[in-house]
Amino acid sequence: MKKYCLTCPKCGNDECIDAQLHDPSILFCSECEEQLDFEEIRNIIDGWQEYIKDYDEMLKTESDHDEKK
Repeated sequence: MKKYCLTCPKCGNDECIDAQLHDPSILFCSECEEQLDFEEIRNIIDGWQEYIKDYDEMLKTESDHDEKK
């Protein structure tokens, strides 16, 4: 696996997440010393992706509306 610059969702520190080589789904923050639940992280990302999609659609709608003026 390549190196990733990941932020811990529990403490907010950057570049402190370690993944186990034998099981990359096991994630650990070296700053707050917490094991991270992969499904919890997936849910956080899914929530942000939905928000970003809706936001982009809103911007496109506003842009389309402005072009018609």
